[in-house]
Amino acid sequence: DPRLQQRFHQFYSENEVVVPGVAEALAKDDLLRLGELVDLSQREGDVGLQNLVPETRWLPAEARRLGALGASAFGAGFGGSCYALVPRAQARAFCSVWRTAYVKEFPDRASTCEFFVTAPGPGAMEIQVKGKGAATRAAPAKRPAASVLKRPAKK
Repeated sequence: DPRLQQRFHQFYSENEVVVPGVAEALAKDDLLRLGELVDLSQREGDVGLQNLVPETRWLPAEARRLGALGASAFGAGFGGSCYALVPRAQARAFCSVWRTAYVKEFPDRASTCEFFVTAPGPGAMEIQVKGKGAATRAAPAKRPAASVLKRPAKK
């Protein structure tokens, strides 16, 4: 079944190429490679999972055109949300321009779309247990640039 092969390719690529590649790019502060891998994930998710709608296909492409370091759809699919990675100092201005472009492209979504700026959380970390009932967290690694998220509302 060709669709099953596409889904397997996407799953394999995401887990064996994208995830370790993004970890390596972040560790090396290689933002160009990070963007390339996020683009690959977006493209292969679209082809392999076929779970994007026009808005979640357009938003990451527009974010990259506007200068985002990386951008992709995420969530459970068939609607979901999108994020764009931009330097913290540019996040608010980027968010405004991205929203304006989106509303121009999808005017029927103007009253229901939501764009906002947020910073990434600490991510995965090791939890160390010391003594009976006491746990401490290991310090998270350096945080990447700020994220800009978009959640389309249901029609």
